[in-house]
Amino acid sequence: LQGIRQIMHNIGETVCSVGADDLKGAYRGLPAVVVSAGPSLSKNVDLLHKVKGKALILCVDASLNVLLKKGIMPDAVLSIERGVETYNYFYKGQTLPDEPVLIAPPVIYPDIFDEYPGEKFIPLREGEGINMWFESIMRRGTVTMGTSVAHLAFGFARLVGADPIILIGQD
Repeated sequence: LQGIRQIMHNIGETVCSVGADDLKGAYRGLPAVVVSAGPSLSKNVDLLHKVKGKALILCVDASLNVLLKKGIMPDAVLSIERGVETYNYFYKGQTLPDEPVLIAPPVIYPDIFDEYPGEKFIPLREGEGINMWFESIMRRGTVTMGTSVAHLAFGFARLVGADPIILIGQD
């Protein structure tokens, strides 16, 4: 029920967001790096300086502060969890940059959308009942998300046609 409540609370953000179909193939052939927060991130994070501007850097919310401390501004930050804990830990009271686009489904904790200073892309989850119902009305496309924020980042990279898709910190 929490998810349904939050989806309904976030419907205004969802309606105002560009649709997945509008982004399909937008970065065809451009590499993308999905930056997760696993142990290998610390030994590979400095490599991102070399790809900035040459590849999309898609970081999960748990890796954003690591990148920012290293002076690396990602192109997008992704979030997927619905609980207040994600908001409290990664967003509340943080000074967030407005450069990265926030990519998150409408199920996330509403204060994340309310407080995020930058642009937002709110994709509908492919194959999930309420999202598919909204899709039948809005006709804007869906994104394959899986069950983790890294899955969302990978699904977004596939949607925009990124090639290759490189994973770091995914261990």
